Formats: sequence, C-alpha cells, structure tokens
Amino acid sequence: MKLVLSTPTSREEGERNSFKLYSPNLLMEEGESQEVVVKKVGVLSVAIFSAIVGFFIGLVSGIFLVAIFSFANSAFPIITPYVDDYSSLINYSLIIFPLSYLILGFAFGAILAFAYNLLARIFGGIKLYS
Repeated sequence: MKLVLSTPTSREEGERNSFKLYSPNLLMEEGESQEVVVKKVGVLSVAIFSAIVGFFIGLVSGIFLVAIFSFANSAFPIITPYVDDYSSLINYSLIIFPLSYLILGFAFGAILAFAYNLLARIFGGIKLYS
C-alpha cells in the first residue's frame, strides 16, 4: 500500500493547519481510526527499554529498602543489633538492586520480544488502532 502525505493548500490553511494521510485504498480524515498489526518487534530495542525501566524500578526499590530499614532502626532501638548485622548489605542495595534489575530487565525483555516475534508469526500479531 503506497501512502502519500499531502500538505495543506492555501485554502485549507485558513481552516486548520493539519496533514491528511492519503492512499489509494484509504482516505483518513480527522477522528477516524486506522488499524495497524504489529507482526514483529525489535528484540534489542525492547530489551534496552526493559533494562532502563528495570533500572529505575530497582533504584526505587533500593531507596525504599534503605528508608524502611533506617526508619525501623531509629523507631525501634531494640532491633538495632539485628539490623546492624545487615547494614552493609542494606547500604549496597542502592547499587545491587538497580544493577540486578537492569540485567534481569534486559534478559527478560529480550526473551519476551523473541517469544512475541515467534508467536506473532503463528497468531498474527497485536492490532493497534490510531
């Protein structure tokens, strides 16, 4: 299907400044929707996106863990000897959590994108409407 993007003429510019999508089989006006089927996704791009999202989730999780243990240590002094045993691990959670979530996000993003590409061949992909 050949798509042609036309710019508004001088008559149309006064009414509204927009673009219309023309093709031999389709004339898409404002307010109408177009159906697109996603049959394949980029494995590396999905993996990188998942890694970035995983990094930020790990960062938030690490900050939350440090905040909870700091609060528990100051609010309940009786548990201080038990919390002190894990204090070095808790402090490193700001490094360990984001890195582990980044690595796991990349790996699972790549696996899921690869699985989607295989299943989309069989079932036809996901329909998106614009």
